[in-house]
Amino acid sequence: MARVTNNGVAGMIGNVVFYSVDGKQYARARPRKQSKSTRKRKQTPANDLFGMVSACGSSLISFLAERLLFSPKLYGWNALRGWMRNCYARNHGAQYWPLSVVESGHCQINKAVDLRDRFRVPVEVTDRGNGKVEIEIGSVNPAKDISAPSATWAVNIKFMLFATAFGTTRSMVKEAVTEYLLPYENKIHPAKKFVLDSGASAEEVAIVVIALEYKMKDAILMNEYNRIPRHLPAAAIAMGRLR
Repeated sequence: MARVTNNGVAGMIGNVVFYSVDGKQYARARPRKQSKSTRKRKQTPANDLFGMVSACGSSLISFLAERLLFSPKLYGWNALRGWMRNCYARNHGAQYWPLSVVESGHCQINKAVDLRDRFRVPVEVTDRGNGKVEIEIGSVNPAKDISAPSATWAVNIKFMLFATAFGTTRSMVKEAVTEYLLPYENKIHPAKKFVLDSGASAEEVAIVVIALEYKMKDAILMNEYNRIPRHLPAAAIAMGRLR
């Protein structure tokens, strides 16, 4: 039954539903009731897979959110869920699914900036077993290979590893985080390796994320920059099954 409000007509007349959004009047067809058999036909394997990955991935995302200085909001989280779903769909049936930057491709978590435009340094990820993952970055000249605001005196590179058992609704998330504070100078720094120990078990699925943060001597200015999304690149760079 419809009723008249200050915003116009609201409710149902026949098979038409009237409603208002931001002061504008809209109408749509009344949704039909679906039988159990119809709902069952719509539950395809692809939908089931996405639902499972979304549920497990959301657990990883909740931990990642606490490690970032910005909120990726809906775009970033949906992009990350979609990336995880695609990686999982391609590889979950394989006997060996290694953590690989090349195979996974990058997933930009921050819509405002692409990590590859700010951090032009080769990165390799290697699963060392027993929940340990090695991340190696090539030699880097910060002033030439990393784009940063003019007042930057150091770049903090944050490496993050998150792992959980996909397919299990109540699985604990294991994480490991390490940071590399690199002076922002015109000087070549040698390649460097970092080992992240998540304590995860073999067969658990893991993702690796890199984020940049800029350090400035002026604390007030630094706090201002660290609230502006376009200065905070972050991306998932690898996904795979631990061995």
